[in-house]
Amino acid sequence: MVNNLTSPHEYPGKLFVVEGIDGSGKTTQLGLLAKWLIAEGHRVFVTEWNSSALVKAATKTGKRKNALTPMTFSLLHATDFADRLLYKIIPPLKAGMIVLADRYAYTAFARDATRGVDRQWVRELYSFAVRPDLALYFRVPIDVSLDRLMARRVKLKFYEAGMDLAGARTRPRASACFRARCWTSMIGWSTNSAWKRSTPPAASWNSSASSAT
Repeated sequence: MVNNLTSPHEYPGKLFVVEGIDGSGKTTQLGLLAKWLIAEGHRVFVTEWNSSALVKAATKTGKRKNALTPMTFSLLHATDFADRLLYKIIPPLKAGMIVLADRYAYTAFARDATRGVDRQWVRELYSFAVRPDLALYFRVPIDVSLDRLMARRVKLKFYEAGMDLAGARTRPRASACFRARCWTSMIGWSTNSAWKRSTPPAASWNSSASSAT
C-alpha cells in the first residue's frame, strides 16, 4: 500500500498543520496566521478537524448517547478526514492556495492510540493523507489548557474529557488524565521512525502564555 504521508506532495499549494491538545492556543494562532496571510495577498483556506457534514449527524448521535466505541470513533474520524481531504484540502492545494489545518491525521494517531486502537492499524488507515509542508505542535502544560477550557465552558463534554476511558471519576480530573495520555502518545509517535518519515521538519511552540480557543 502506498503511504502518501512518507513523501512530499506535488501540488502547487502549501499545507500547514497545527497540532496540540485542546486549550493549547493552536486555533487562536492559526486564525491570526490566516488573517496575516490574507492581508499579504495570499489565497488561504482553513479546515478544522471533525467538521465534515458527511458524518456529522452520526457522530453527534453517538456522542449524545455515549455509544461510541474506540474503533467506531476512529472510523468516523477517518471518514470525516477522507471527505475533507478529497473536497476541502486537495482542491485548494491544486489551485495553488495555502491550506491551514487545525488538527490533522496526527490527532488520530494520538487519540486513537490512547483509546487502545492499534497504532500500526491507525497509521495504515491514514496512509492516504497528503504530507504537510509544515507541522507545528503547540506544547502547553496540562493544567493551563484545562483552566482555559473550564473558563470557556460550563462543563467538559463526555468524550472531550476522556470519560469513555476507565480512570478518574470527575470530568476535570478525567480530562487532565486523558490529555496527559494523548500528549504522551504524541511524543511516542514523534520519536518513532514512521512518524519522522510521515511529517515534515516540525517545530514545537510553547503557548502557555498566549490566549487560546
